[in-house]
Amino acid sequence: MLSNGSLVARSCSVVRTLPFFSYVFAALSFASIASATEPHTSARYLPSANGRASIAWDTQSNKLTQLLEHPYRYPSAGVQSRNFAFDSYPGLRIGNQSVWLNSVAPLKVEYLPGTGVVHVVRNWSGLTIEEHDFAPVGLTENAAFTVLKITRTSGAGAISAYQLFNYHLGAGSPSPDSNNEGMAWNAQRDAFYEWGPSGVAMGYGSIAASSHHGCSPNNPYSSLLANADLADNASSSQNDAVAGLEGSLGDLAVNATATVGWFAVLAPDAQAAAAIDRVRVWIGNRGPQKLLDDEVSDWNTWQKPAPNGSTALESRAWSAAQAVLRMGQVSATDSTDGQILASVAPGQWNIAWVRDMSYATVA
Repeated sequence: MLSNGSLVARSCSVVRTLPFFSYVFAALSFASIASATEPHTSARYLPSANGRASIAWDTQSNKLTQLLEHPYRYPSAGVQSRNFAFDSYPGLRIGNQSVWLNSVAPLKVEYLPGTGVVHVVRNWSGLTIEEHDFAPVGLTENAAFTVLKITRTSGAGAISAYQLFNYHLGAGSPSPDSNNEGMAWNAQRDAFYEWGPSGVAMGYGSIAASSHHGCSPNNPYSSLLANADLADNASSSQNDAVAGLEGSLGDLAVNATATVGWFAVLAPDAQAAAAIDRVRVWIGNRGPQKLLDDEVSDWNTWQKPAPNGSTALESRAWSAAQAVLRMGQVSATDSTDGQILASVAPGQWNIAWVRDMSYATVA
């Protein structure tokens, strides 16, 4: 049944999912007949969710623009979850060249097959850049992870990677403002804390040790565009405070690859240090590439094979459908625990057209 825009069902009620799969396969069969219709993207956002976090990558602005405080868009009647993410995205610098990657048009935007990992591919200045954004399924935190895999195809020069964290923790709902925010650097945790009138806090950290850090009033956005390292300043108290982290990757040889990554975690109790510590325990001694590999492996192990006789297209649709259902499985600390969302926020089931191993979203 529908309640507050979500399907109320326990995970053991598998039978309730069968009509949905039947619908998917019927739709695909019909689509194969209407071969004149080309696969296309008709939904703006690619969400990733782990039962507690609900994040989304915006295909129009090429960046993360959602981190909800609850998996439900409407956790109770008339109450909408606040979205604390204004935007967050990576950037790169090679010598006196620099760019924030949201300004570089992607060559491909997809999910890694059978997962909730958003995969974005770009080329820039002799580099192939693979961005991965996801809410880790094995982490019981409201967190967003970004992992960059960078391969040099030509050229030379030391590479530095940056991540911008622009979250709004001011007053208001469902889109808090950015007034009266505070921010502090904790060297022991290699992380920033941010807080504000919202009553919650955020923690921002690197998966591996950061090389530099910076925050307003030394705006990280401007530092990268000035081809500078982040300022390594310690605190901020102002409207619209922004944080950034930087990782130095060195001068990669042609065909060599390096990975770097970061996370943002929400602390609903405003205890950012404790939330960061829990994320650090979960990360353990894994580097960005190992963490990403483990995430994909977790998804692959969890997936069940398609029914015997399924075509390649049907198998991929089956795998994508399972991924969406897993992302819709709520794992909260309140009465919604165990329910299945009717739609992963911000509101589209991200299943349907599959072509050349790439996924396109439809409403």
